[in-house]
Amino acid sequence: MATQLRVCLETYGCSLNVADGEQLASHIPEEMLVDNPEEADLIIINSCGVKDPTEIKICRRTKKLLDMGKKVVVTGCLPRINTSNLDRRAIIKYDPRDVLALLGVDGSCYQGRRFRGGRSYATIALGHGCLGSCTFCAVRIARGKLRSRPKQEIVNEVRQAVSQGFKEIRLTAQDTGAYGKDISTTLPELLEEILVSVPGDYLIRLGMTNPNHVQNILDELIQIYKDPRLYKFLHIPVQSGSNKILRRMGRKYTVEEYREIVEEFLGKIPELQVVTDIIVGFPFETEEDYQLSLELIKETKPHKVNIARFSKRPGTLSEWMPQIPGRIAKERSRKLQKLVHRISEDINKGFVGKQMDVLVVERGKKGGTMLGRNMSYKPVVLPSCKLGQRLGVRITGSTPTYLIGEPAAT
Repeated sequence: MATQLRVCLETYGCSLNVADGEQLASHIPEEMLVDNPEEADLIIINSCGVKDPTEIKICRRTKKLLDMGKKVVVTGCLPRINTSNLDRRAIIKYDPRDVLALLGVDGSCYQGRRFRGGRSYATIALGHGCLGSCTFCAVRIARGKLRSRPKQEIVNEVRQAVSQGFKEIRLTAQDTGAYGKDISTTLPELLEEILVSVPGDYLIRLGMTNPNHVQNILDELIQIYKDPRLYKFLHIPVQSGSNKILRRMGRKYTVEEYREIVEEFLGKIPELQVVTDIIVGFPFETEEDYQLSLELIKETKPHKVNIARFSKRPGTLSEWMPQIPGRIAKERSRKLQKLVHRISEDINKGFVGKQMDVLVVERGKKGGTMLGRNMSYKPVVLPSCKLGQRLGVRITGSTPTYLIGEPAAT
């Protein structure tokens, strides 16, 4: 009798990649899947190519696995962006159906999915591609133009996840705010349909959305956010505090428009956690441009800032722009990180001593701990408790990146 092929899937990158990886895994027979790569005969790397350091990490991981004698399949974004640095021993597959065919699995009907257990959240893609023309982004090369999924298909998937006991629904896309622009619907219409059609005890976390798309649906989106089943969490990347740099980046909004959106949201939903992104060291960024980014962060005080040092990516317009010296970009990143650290530390200290509702979503990094989220999607580290449980928590401590809590006395 032939030995069963053992397969391990490793996913890198954004939450959309996570959703893609989960869908791929759902079509692989359960008996083939293992969690430990050392036990696997074949490892599928669902890759990311958004930044140069990520590419280096994936290439090193691929080589290490191959040197261990494993078969390695690389799929996802990186093969569509750059294969020149991948180990030639790796098998490259651009389409998940080709990955399944390699495993002897029929992928002709690559729709629908099963949700695997072991956690209390499910990640659901709203579509693929975007409407952007950012000069730094290679992901749009990999994923192409916007292709929104039909509204009812998404609603059905949410219903399936909730019926299976998942408590947190993560809706993701390259840009959730662009959802529906190619199929004559909108993000607020989708959210309303989910909330009306899917009863149950669950919370929705909406993924990243760009300012130019939020502008067009702002009033409707704020109204939807008032529903208690939506986390009060807004990830809205500004990327720079300089309008000159935003134009060079190909971003379709101004700093003033970003600021107005944030102010409008916070005016109606003061408990909202705002998260943004900043790229430092982008081509043509002067010290004055950089200072404008610092001032914007000081003024708006986001709870979290994802800071990236610019790295040129193959096939993008910014690859051919004059590059800022690495030492300057590194120093700018360091100073901005210090500012963000201080702001986040001050915000999180303000939660100490307060009581709040928390949903336990996954196991903590330290043994015996669990990770929960409050209604603003703040991470809360808890002592051992039940996955998927909602409980009252008293915050006993904080760090710049998370809160520390314990179940409140009843």
